[in-house]
Amino acid sequence: MQVQVQNTENEAASPTVDPFTPEIRDYIEHLVERFHVPSISIGIIQSEQIHLASFGDAHLGQNKATPDSLYYIASLTKSQTATTLLSVLEGLDTGKRPKACPSLPDNITLKTKLQALIPEDFALADEYATAHATLEDALGHRLGVGANDSVYGGEGYTVRDAVRALRHLPMVAELREKQEYLNMGYMVVQHVIETLTGKPIEEAHRKYLWTPLGMCSTYPSLQEAKDSGKQLCAGYIFDPLAKRVEETAHVNDYPLIGGGGVISSIRDMTAYLYGVMHGTLPLGKDYQEKLLTPLSLDDSGTPKEHWSTGLYCLGWSQKTYRGRRVVSHTGGINGFNSELLYLPGTKWGMAILSNSSQGFASWQPLKLRLLDDVLRVPPAERQLSPEDELSDKLERSSEHLATARETIYPQVPTPALPLPLPLSYYTGTYTNPGHKTLKLTVASPRATTPVRSGVTKVLRTEFTALGDFVYEMEHVSGDFFLGWEDFTVPAAAARAARRVQFVLGAEGTVVRMGINFAPITETGDDLKMTWFDKA
Repeated sequence: MQVQVQNTENEAASPTVDPFTPEIRDYIEHLVERFHVPSISIGIIQSEQIHLASFGDAHLGQNKATPDSLYYIASLTKSQTATTLLSVLEGLDTGKRPKACPSLPDNITLKTKLQALIPEDFALADEYATAHATLEDALGHRLGVGANDSVYGGEGYTVRDAVRALRHLPMVAELREKQEYLNMGYMVVQHVIETLTGKPIEEAHRKYLWTPLGMCSTYPSLQEAKDSGKQLCAGYIFDPLAKRVEETAHVNDYPLIGGGGVISSIRDMTAYLYGVMHGTLPLGKDYQEKLLTPLSLDDSGTPKEHWSTGLYCLGWSQKTYRGRRVVSHTGGINGFNSELLYLPGTKWGMAILSNSSQGFASWQPLKLRLLDDVLRVPPAERQLSPEDELSDKLERSSEHLATARETIYPQVPTPALPLPLPLSYYTGTYTNPGHKTLKLTVASPRATTPVRSGVTKVLRTEFTALGDFVYEMEHVSGDFFLGWEDFTVPAAAARAARRVQFVLGAEGTVVRMGINFAPITETGDDLKMTWFDKA
């Protein structure tokens, strides 16, 4: 099948087929400015034609973004990991047994238990879950383990380390009870791929996916992206309090790229989406269809108007919009947002990459407008643009920090209970085998930490995972603290509040510390507490 690629930055196209009309271009430029987004690169597929356009700056005030500029694609990586796994399994079906591990089961499918594939490394805190968890469970976020994104990463940290850490993390749900979005589940899948092939996952990606689809600007690591000589976008975050856009450090998450971390261009990602949409991935038809097998229900919130609840598949989510099936996935990492979306049966799809943590909000009005255009929704039946609502939400995005104390601890007595011991007695080293070691000291709060007026001392710990984290713990009442999370270089979008609790032993000394790493709305769930023993 001949694919026509039109770079609408430089090439004229018939106005009957070019989706980037002058009106749409003006609207995108307006959204980029209103939502403080340095750049958006967009690919639109219409039948066999691909249209590419970029808006804004790859480096603010310096270089313009182009369809070949490189962005982190974040969780869009998940469907590529799933596709590569299916390619490896398809090879096993055709008798290509891996030399790396001759003792594998004879018939490996998505329902094969993880213990049969990586028995020395895979285990969960629950014995039954360990024995019964399958590849499907890892792909569908059904392992029952909470997010724990501050667990992994840092110099020398391997995929095997991430998989082995799971046994020490709290189970917040039963196996297959519900969806608990877990990036580490896709690291488990990565480890399986590397075990089956005996090679790093990027070699499998190149063999089965990137090279066959002509994806020449897709890289597994920050270093390879830099070495390519291509334009790598800087990442940005909008600080709603300071009313300014701040550059943020690139994340260096290699080799943990099963669930995110791949860097690519809109040209490559649109070519990838084209292969998914048109069924031209280098996979047999039966295996391609497995990508859209529903595995879990995404019931994380009330669906927006005209949208259904989502079904999570293999790195893809399925919903309906105005009764029409929509397949999509979003991605977000420090300084970057992304999305892939298509309508099965219409041969229409869209890929979007942005170098801003606010990118996702900026293109929602555009996405709804284009979907309504494709579905030919009459003007009178179209919903009001969510632009004002989303912009207001962005401007107020830090307000949750102002009310974090009341959200996490709604029933603190007045006056609050005093700290049982002097603050210095809580310092020291705290360990959990699945987490980074935390060393607490007494310090003055940083100017960017939103402690209460008059608080002059906090407990501070710094550690490196996917980023360089700082936690400053402010006393609230009794043994309970408010843990303020940020990066070493303060970043507005990274700030969060955590529930922290200390436990004293019978002898009156501190023996344990618990931190709830879940989103603030789930901070009351005791199952989501991660406990550290004091050395």
